[in-house]
Amino acid sequence: MKIKYCGFNLNVEILGKNDSMAQIPVIFLHGFTGAGSEWYSTVKKLPENFYAVLPDIIGHGNSDSPEEQKYYNTEELVNQLRHLITQLKLEKPVIAGYSMGGRLTISYAVNYPDTITALFLESTTPGIIDLSEREKRITSDQKLAELINAKTKAEFFKFWYSQPMFKSFLARVKDFNTFVRLKTYNKTGLSNILRGFGTGKMDNWWNDVHLLSNLPVRIIVGEKDDKFRDTGIRLGKELPNSEFSIVEGAGHNIHIEFNDYFTKLLNNFLLNIC
Repeated sequence: MKIKYCGFNLNVEILGKNDSMAQIPVIFLHGFTGAGSEWYSTVKKLPENFYAVLPDIIGHGNSDSPEEQKYYNTEELVNQLRHLITQLKLEKPVIAGYSMGGRLTISYAVNYPDTITALFLESTTPGIIDLSEREKRITSDQKLAELINAKTKAEFFKFWYSQPMFKSFLARVKDFNTFVRLKTYNKTGLSNILRGFGTGKMDNWWNDVHLLSNLPVRIIVGEKDDKFRDTGIRLGKELPNSEFSIVEGAGHNIHIEFNDYFTKLLNNFLLNIC
């Protein structure tokens, strides 16, 4: 399904709504270079009273990748998600976000906390507080954006997944070339979102996460994902009513590395908020 926004299209799939028991929407937001389709293995196992909404974030999957940089900043991505929720008439959805999608989840939630039921956050962060660290990350993301434009799809993904946080994931991929071949690679979209919504450029929400204190929140991180593990621990302390889990043996991409265990954690969370 295509949803029109400011002259371009955002792609979204809805799965499971035809079931008469499925009444509560769960929006799944993917990470950088991902797409809504990466959640298929999880959403087919959702409890019967839930259904899945799978957007492709701007610049990813089958959504458009406009040239204009203005559509890729925090405010615009929040507006795009708000537009999807409004157009699809989703009442009080649960939002599950991974990495970049988790950053968008938090960005949306602190702006519209009364419009959602709960949050499930995987390997993510509310932003970077230290200004010098933010500048370093902006520079790093700028270089990565330039690399995208200079490299072939195969070359870029070989570089991207060489990062330590993906080491355990790579150990479980049987055929990396096939995995890469199935991914979309829109250079304009990926480079633009790095420049507009990279971790350094996104709004820093650490002073605002208290706005989520009245929401059920589950935070999960991988044992081998050092940076995001520490961030998740800190976020859990900022939200004393949240639940926090470290997934043993996992790196950054828990929902693919340990899909059955991830789905069990998610489903238990969903059933407990009803």
